[in-house]
Amino acid sequence: MMKGPYKFGLTGARCLILCAAAALIGCAIYLFSVSQVEAALDRSWFPFAQLQALTAGMDGKTPESVCLALAALPVFGFIAQLLRNRFKPEDLLLLLSAVLLYLVMKNPLTLEGVLSQPTVQPAVFWTALLAWAGLRILRASCAAEGAPLLSIGGWAVCAAALYFAYGAGANIGAAVYALRLSSLGAAMAGGVSISPAALFSKLVLAFVSACLGIGACVLTLSALRRYALDGELSDAVVGAVGRLSRFCATALAAMLLLSAALAVADVLLVRSGSGGLSSVSFPVSALIYCFAVLLGARFIAAHKRLRDENDMFI
Repeated sequence: MMKGPYKFGLTGARCLILCAAAALIGCAIYLFSVSQVEAALDRSWFPFAQLQALTAGMDGKTPESVCLALAALPVFGFIAQLLRNRFKPEDLLLLLSAVLLYLVMKNPLTLEGVLSQPTVQPAVFWTALLAWAGLRILRASCAAEGAPLLSIGGWAVCAAALYFAYGAGANIGAAVYALRLSSLGAAMAGGVSISPAALFSKLVLAFVSACLGIGACVLTLSALRRYALDGELSDAVVGAVGRLSRFCATALAAMLLLSAALAVADVLLVRSGSGGLSSVSFPVSALIYCFAVLLGARFIAAHKRLRDENDMFI
């Protein structure tokens, strides 16, 4: 329980605005990554391949100054932690990220470059950077109480909403790109045979899953904001948690029904000779989030009910 009300800046409306921006960015990045020359590049190489293309010299290589300038960014973060007396052991990952970023930019991220010489994949750099961020957030969460913990939880929920929105935008971009192609299967599956029905089923399921995840995040933020304003588990907070619980239960039911319908459609299409949907699976990110939030909401409701019963005996 917090000591008094707390100003909680994250609201559902602001989260939706950020989600709309994330969806536009996801759509734009997808369309850019599959256009013209970028169609031959893996999307996980963005934006490193694009930076190499913009800064390449006459010999086609990235200048040493550009590699060092980009690698210096994580080093600046490490120095900032030292100057602020907030150094933690996980901050050493920033130095590792600097080395990996230098190696990523040093070697050409083209199909010819990858096949001709050993190349550090950008995914290695992102893994080290995300590991540092995750450890810092985990340390802050373990040390926080009351308002700081509520703030960390709010930003974590907002980050999950942005993840779902980015995925929805990327799926919209994939649908737009698919509509412009004459041969859906060969272009979208990278040479792997996939029917138009399977392709659009996959896009629709991913979009629905992302929308349900965003809805659950917005309701979670509303419940957190209500708790921040009241400073305790009031009836209004329990009501917000109840709405969140009902939404998550409905979302889980909808996801499971869609998965069952997908399985039935797969059997029918295979028997009719139209090609199955075996390559299509329901995304599990929103499913896991809704299930975790549902368990948390039920726990809060049970805790409030138990506390009220104890107050009656006192």
